[in-house]
Amino acid sequence: MGFNVPSGVFKVTAAVDPAAMCYWKITKTGHPDSIISNDIVNGGTPSVTLQAGLDFTTQDCDTWAKR
Repeated sequence: MGFNVPSGVFKVTAAVDPAAMCYWKITKTGHPDSIISNDIVNGGTPSVTLQAGLDFTTQDCDTWAKR
């Protein structure tokens, strides 16, 4: 499920497990099928930049924190 978050740059707090298949997407608030950006990450420490009026959905990426 997506949730509205404050604007800013967010990054995972620990490297993504390559076996986890971390997925994230940014959509227009209230429109989960209106994808603005998304990615499937197989390792590393992904980051996203969010703006007001957007929802952020994530799966198997662990914890995100604002930088």
